[in-house]
Amino acid sequence: MSALAASGGLEPLLSIDRGRGQYILMADGWEGTERRYAPLAHVELRPDGQVWLRCDNTDLEIGQRLIDVGIQAKDIVPAFFSPQLRQFARRA
Repeated sequence: MSALAASGGLEPLLSIDRGRGQYILMADGWEGTERRYAPLAHVELRPDGQVWLRCDNTDLEIGQRLIDVGIQAKDIVPAFFSPQLRQFARRA
């Protein structure tokens, strides 16, 4: 157990399934008397080369960071938006 979790804070939990292209970061722990267990980020690398951002509850701007390292914006799917709204979230 991390020192942060032992002191009552939130502990990051990372789950990686390279075979299925799933990368999930969760927060787990306690804030006072409240239990917190929630997804922070979920990225899926699809066989067709697309990167699906299923969840981004961080301040990291994961989509922009992917673009910054050379992934084309057209290959990044903001899957946390409905299919109808995704077209408005894409960068040119």
